[in-house]
Parts: sequence; structure tokens; C-alpha cells
Amino acid sequence: MLKTLLFAALIGLPAVANADAPKNPTPFGTEAPKATLTPGDAVPNFSLTNVDGKTVNLQDLRGKVVVLEFFNPDCPFIVHGHKKGPLTTLPAKWTEKGVEWLVINSNRPGAQGAGVERNQKAQGEYSLPAPVFWDDTSAVARAFDAKVTPELFIIDAKGQLAYAGGPDNAPRGKVRNGELRIFADEVLEAMTAGKASPYARQKAYGCSVKY
Repeated sequence: MLKTLLFAALIGLPAVANADAPKNPTPFGTEAPKATLTPGDAVPNFSLTNVDGKTVNLQDLRGKVVVLEFFNPDCPFIVHGHKKGPLTTLPAKWTEKGVEWLVINSNRPGAQGAGVERNQKAQGEYSLPAPVFWDDTSAVARAFDAKVTPELFIIDAKGQLAYAGGPDNAPRGKVRNGELRIFADEVLEAMTAGKASPYARQKAYGCSVKY
């Protein structure tokens, strides 16, 4: 019961403890997606609250391109990506052009990189467009089958998942397979121009999401 009350307080819901309350509340309400979301699928509405207490509903962002970045402030791949790699500039570049960039921590409480205070500090420490959103039940990460940080999922203006994968082909700056490719930049260039994503998937890399 205490866990339910704490979760309710964290996401800003009334802490109502009664027999009718869902036993396993999630950001998707009482009904999580029935299968893992894959490119081409419509993404159901979910609600998350950031570490400063602001709540976002995905359905309120319909009409915009939305990037979900799964995040762990203590992951070496995140450190490199946000201090030396493409994530130093991509979030600011695209939010200025009207893209919504949501940084989500789905690690379980007590795991590496978890904790409200640690993630409040992360906004100033890294190039984050807004405070980190909290997914401490890992429900959103499981719905997308997010496995690592950083892993990106890009949703088109119609609410369909258009891209899943890494931001680039250079884990910690080491280029894979030829020249450097910033996949997220290519995808967002196309999608904000009203074109289809040039890729549905690219290989993700990073630290495992701590379910």
C-alpha cells in the first residue's frame, strides 16, 4: 500500500487507497499496450511526470514529432553522447524547430542513475531540453522494449512510431561501418519536412535499462 501511495504522489495522482484502486497503476492507466510497440504502430496515450512535478500526456502532443530518449545520467554512453557526441546539440536544435524531446529515466528505484535528486541535477549537467521524466515502474520502457540508454523512439505527428534505435553509429565516438551517421538528425530532417522516416530501425547501443 505504501508503494502505491508513493507512486501516486510521484506522478501527481490522488493518493486514494481503496479496494477499487488499480493494484498495478502504470503511465498507461489501467491498460498497458497488449504487445511491444514496433515502427508503424499507433502509440497509445501515456502520462509521465518529470522530476520537477510537470506532467505530460502524449495525446496532448499530437500534431508534433516527439522524441523519447531513454536516459541514465550515470551511463558512460549518456555521458559521452551529451557531453561530446551528437546529443550535445540535437535536443536543442530540434526543440527550437517544434519537436518535443522527452528524456525518460526508466531505471527501477535504487538502480544506477535513479533518484529524483540525481535526475534534477542532470538537467544542468547535460544538454537536456527539459527536466527528466520519471518512469519508475518501467512501464513505458517495456511498452517500447527499450533495452539501453541512450535509445531513441521517434513518434510522428499522427501518433505512429516511426523510428527506433540509436542516435548515431558511433558508440562513445567510435564509428561503426564507415563514416559517421547521425541517424536521429536524418530522421528528424525528413519527418519535419513531411516525409517518411528514412529508417524504421537502426542498432541501439549503451547501458542496459535497469528493470
